Amino acid sequence: MTIGLTGLSGVYSDPTHVLLDPDGTVHQQLALCFHAVPAGADAAVEPRPDGIETKEAVWCTPAALANLVMHPAMRLRLHDAITAPHRAHFEGLPG
Repeated sequence: MTIGLTGLSGVYSDPTHVLLDPDGTVHQQLALCFHAVPAGADAAVEPRPDGIETKEAVWCTPAALANLVMHPAMRLRLHDAITAPHRAHFEGLPG
């Protein structure tokens, strides 16, 4: 899918949020989150999971997010992006 980036939503790196890779490697996560829109011919394409990092992908309204099961770190990122979309968020720094 082709997308057009429209801005930075946030930078997230919580030292207490570590990831365990399938090979046993442990590392701290760093996430750069962006606002984006479908672009060009892909604008009407339904999102699809990649089968590696993503099990499911759908377009939904912000109201529908409350019913989706997700990691608390993902919920924070979505909350930040939706409630204050015109500013970048930096985890661990004052707003």
